Amino acid sequence: MIRHGATAPSSAGLYVGRTDPPLNESGCEQARAWRPFGRHHAGAHVYHSPLIRAEQTAVLGGFLSPAPSELLVEWDLGELEGSVAEVYRAQHPDWSLFLDGPPGGSGERPEAVAARARAAVSALYEPLADDEIGVFVAHGQFLKALATIMLGLPLREASAFALGPARAGVFTRRTTGRIALTGWNLPAPVHPAEFFRGLT
Repeated sequence: MIRHGATAPSSAGLYVGRTDPPLNESGCEQARAWRPFGRHHAGAHVYHSPLIRAEQTAVLGGFLSPAPSELLVEWDLGELEGSVAEVYRAQHPDWSLFLDGPPGGSGERPEAVAARARAAVSALYEPLADDEIGVFVAHGQFLKALATIMLGLPLREASAFALGPARAGVFTRRTTGRIALTGWNLPAPVHPAEFFRGLT
């Protein structure tokens, strides 16, 4: 899974959910850094959130025929949208997005996000054969939720999964059928052919 590159509001530390800013110049460069990987793994099954910042990341990243999936759209943050993340968390130290959801009952509830993440695993990940690569290009909050669901963890643990712009998480299906996290918050590789070596 790859988080989209930087946008103006995300670079300013704002909560960004369903609003749809494009990548800024830095975000475009971050996305292009994935181009050698995208071209090397041309047979990968690539899905992206329909929001423009994720689509741009997939296209600029050199991935062939990326397909949009509504299952990968960012969390609807309701009243949190556009607020300064660090300030809001400081003012509400006992609050957690992954436990409490957006304030005032607005936006998407954590249980709905967890259900959508489970649907993404079922529809996009489970059909992959063991020798196939799936790439999901999406958003920070949703990818953290997706990671916990893939690993069978409670959604409240998602806050521990910090994921920077255009950074990746790598998951591997074990012979037991369980999913293992083999890499997290990884930058685009300089040598794409060697990206998965050492990730066991």
